[in-house]
Amino acid sequence: MQTMRPIILAAFLTTAFICTNAWAFPHANIRSKDTLDAYSGRNYQEGSSAVLSISIGHGCTMSGESYSTRMVTALFPNGLDPNLGGITYTSDGTTNYEGNALFGIKPVVDYDWKEIMPMTGDVPTYYNHGAKTTDIRAVHWRGGYIPDNFAGYADVSVTFPTFQPNTCYNKIIVDIPVVQYCSADSGHQKDHMWKRDRIKTKDLHRAYAWIKEPTPMFPADTVVAPGYVASVTIVRNLTTNPLPASCGGTGQTLEIYPSAADIDAYLPPSDGKMKSSGGGGSGGGEHMH
Repeated sequence: MQTMRPIILAAFLTTAFICTNAWAFPHANIRSKDTLDAYSGRNYQEGSSAVLSISIGHGCTMSGESYSTRMVTALFPNGLDPNLGGITYTSDGTTNYEGNALFGIKPVVDYDWKEIMPMTGDVPTYYNHGAKTTDIRAVHWRGGYIPDNFAGYADVSVTFPTFQPNTCYNKIIVDIPVVQYCSADSGHQKDHMWKRDRIKTKDLHRAYAWIKEPTPMFPADTVVAPGYVASVTIVRNLTTNPLPASCGGTGQTLEIYPSAADIDAYLPPSDGKMKSSGGGGSGGGEHMH
């Protein structure tokens, strides 16, 4: 599979930048499952469904100033490129279709957020109550309030594809870039109390991008922990779907990470609360490695 890195021109307002001494732990991540089974932690069996909770462990706080999280955006790598048709599949029981890394995505209703905005896009054809060619690519949770010393969650329901019987892949790491946007708040000492609508401002002053590497829209100053991204792993059921003999008993792992173009198209605020100096663009494909 080829790596694709399409570029679009855009840049964030400098007030959204963070310094290199910003907190790197705890990361924005997918909440680990409490049930310790064969697919514990952040591993999910092929062909299953789950509710993924994006965990926000702190605000965008640094240098003695408090910035509470007001918006969270997340991008799912289920676009047109790569096409996983030769690796995974979905099925109506008779016909097999391409198996997008995540499909049938639905945000979970959560009244801790004033608005939950799903963003759809084109995807390879998949089966989910009929053959479909579009799915939710990203979700924006807006109007929340997570002070620095509190944790918050943003939940989505997803379904995982099934591995093709003739492939040697037995794991797919699905990377989910997350960006949290914050507003200036009062001092740290007041962050030990949660009070609904304590923040009156609607402006966003700071961004933490939990992405592996900078993009034109998210320069290095916004990337909190370079090389890190939230992820889940789809695991093959080797009992019901064993590896072919030609694999020599050894499975392969595939990692899917969205392209810079998709990150820049789907993760910036869609309501214009944080200014940018450039235009947008259409999303590109993911790259796999």
